[in-house]
Amino acid sequence: LKLYKELERLLEEPKNKTYRDRIYTTLAQLAESQEDEDRALHYWSRAIAHGQSSRPVLHAQAYAARGLKRFEQKNYRGAQNDLDSAYILVPSKHPLRESLGNKRKGLNDLIVVLEDIDRADSLLVLNGKSEAELKAYFEDYIKSLRKRIAEEERQREIEALNQSLNAEAELRAAAAGPSIGTQAGQWLFYNPSARARSISEFQTKWGQRPNVDSWRLTSASANWALEGMSEGDSANPNVFEVGEDPAFDVNSYLSQVPRGEVARDELLQEKCEAQTKAAAIFRDQIGDLDAALEMMVGATNCASEAPQAWFARYHLHDKRDEDVLANEAKQTVLTQYPASIYAKMLRGEAIEDASNEGFVATDDFRHLIALCEQTEWEKALAFMSIGEFAAEEMPRIAFWRAKAIGATQGLGAYKSALQSIVDGYPNTPQAATALTYITSLTGEWSPDGENSSGITYTESSAAPHQLMIVFSSDGNPNDVRNALASFHQRYFAGVALGMRILPFDERTQIIMIDGLQNAGDVMNYRTKVMRSTQVSQFLSPYGVKYWPITVQNFTQFYTEKDLQGYSQFVERVYPSK
Repeated sequence: LKLYKELERLLEEPKNKTYRDRIYTTLAQLAESQEDEDRALHYWSRAIAHGQSSRPVLHAQAYAARGLKRFEQKNYRGAQNDLDSAYILVPSKHPLRESLGNKRKGLNDLIVVLEDIDRADSLLVLNGKSEAELKAYFEDYIKSLRKRIAEEERQREIEALNQSLNAEAELRAAAAGPSIGTQAGQWLFYNPSARARSISEFQTKWGQRPNVDSWRLTSASANWALEGMSEGDSANPNVFEVGEDPAFDVNSYLSQVPRGEVARDELLQEKCEAQTKAAAIFRDQIGDLDAALEMMVGATNCASEAPQAWFARYHLHDKRDEDVLANEAKQTVLTQYPASIYAKMLRGEAIEDASNEGFVATDDFRHLIALCEQTEWEKALAFMSIGEFAAEEMPRIAFWRAKAIGATQGLGAYKSALQSIVDGYPNTPQAATALTYITSLTGEWSPDGENSSGITYTESSAAPHQLMIVFSSDGNPNDVRNALASFHQRYFAGVALGMRILPFDERTQIIMIDGLQNAGDVMNYRTKVMRSTQVSQFLSPYGVKYWPITVQNFTQFYTEKDLQGYSQFVERVYPSK
């Protein structure tokens, strides 16, 4: 508290007025070090309010810090606004801009969909009102609008009057003579007294005039003439028929309200589709499974979205280890929508191929292909489970599924996925290609050479990576986890990094860091974490090793408990220097 008071005392000193953003930033960092979240959020807000254009990076850091706190609090609208502001302020090649990229994109996508849901909700409320209720509603709105505009006009008049009074006061002071002092004889624009007198004289004669040049007035006049002539009055183009502003016309609002059962059903459909999209974004890009589930529950109210929504709810409950709810959702799909592709997937049936005549790719298919082309395999696999695709798209999706499985689950799973294409979609181009791939995979998966353990690992620098922190079971994993969380907040703010504690054997334990895109990312992360004393203090006494590993290699390593063999692979593929 003493340090808080000392810093706050600096804020009161006039000489520090232009440095308040720095002082508030220091206060916010102090609050964070004390784990005082409310106070930190307050100080970050004050730092933003006092941001200086001469220090855009500091301003951006304040926005980013507040945005990430709002994100943790699930205030996604506020977080989106803050992270967008930070992204705009920071220079193009600054590291903060890159770290904000993915989280900002997910939030931007989410807010667009949430606004669609809000719009549909608002229109549904209006749709349920009677004509008299609607008229009264919009009359009240117009009344408040007129009142607000009148108040704004009154404020402008008060400001203009104050300016005039100030000008007159300066004029009287100037007329006194001696007060002019050294300002006498100065050029008009450098002499405040003479300038005030000129302003007052002008306003007395002409009143308040718009600040426009002659050429602007000439241009505007030409535009008015053209607009008038386009209305058909070529004889006198400057004569217009003045009517009521649509903003104050009740009928203009009434005409825009969708009415009737058909319009209501269309709005419900739009809302359910938006909820399905929002659920996918919450799950895949935001990582909020609770919000994703809430959106899917809403989507089950629409007949067209219900099969997909129940299918997605099954996977969400299953991922959260909610076995009873997962089984309930699964049975709902199987019993109420037995002919849907989702029921067929749950039964393990092959989905029949259809003719490509008149084929038009669905939005979900295009989104899936975009994920695959960006090699975001885990997201692609997850989206395949909830996306709604046309029957003719299924062979292609099965082929992309096989590629995603090969990238994340290894050779055996890849071969099985390719074989399922041959069995499930015979006589298709995808089946022929899959058969060719199976034949070519009879040799080694990747000729990396065997380690002393006899186990072969795959070298794939472009594949998603994890960092495996291996240390003695004598160490305290909770201390390491807390230190890593603080390390991530400081050096990897905005990067979606996961953290898991895994048992290994009686003498060894592992902490996994997920979310690193490739070998370059994992090596950069490893270098920084190895240099961090706040982390290494809990690891160095316990024989720690920092091993990069792909998802595919981890499955093999963890199954075989191959510490010695993988150590040799790391020394060869991921050298420390």
